Amino acid sequence: MIADALAACYDVNLAVWAGAASEVELQAVRWAGELVGFPAAAGSFTSGGTVSNLTALTAAREWSVPGARHDGVSGKRLALYCSAEVHYSVVRAAELLGIGSSWVRALLIDER
Repeated sequence: MIADALAACYDVNLAVWAGAASEVELQAVRWAGELVGFPAAAGSFTSGGTVSNLTALTAAREWSVPGARHDGVSGKRLALYCSAEVHYSVVRAAELLGIGSSWVRALLIDER
């Protein structure tokens, strides 16, 4: 509750630094990482699943094609593999990131 109150005191829409809100976010990311056994050196919370999916896929694209953020993916053939039950935002993210919705490979799942 204290963290929420502190975060509400600052403009959390700032692009670079939002004072105490940024500090609260950094600590909360560290706590979340510890909770799942992942060493969280950096990260951020987003407003929901759509932005989270876009952010994660942007990071994956940059890791797969270094420089894609600035140079684009022209001439590169990328594919995105996901569950057939994937959230619609994953397909939209593929379109926005230059992967293309026709390259989304939705795999069927079973009870396992």
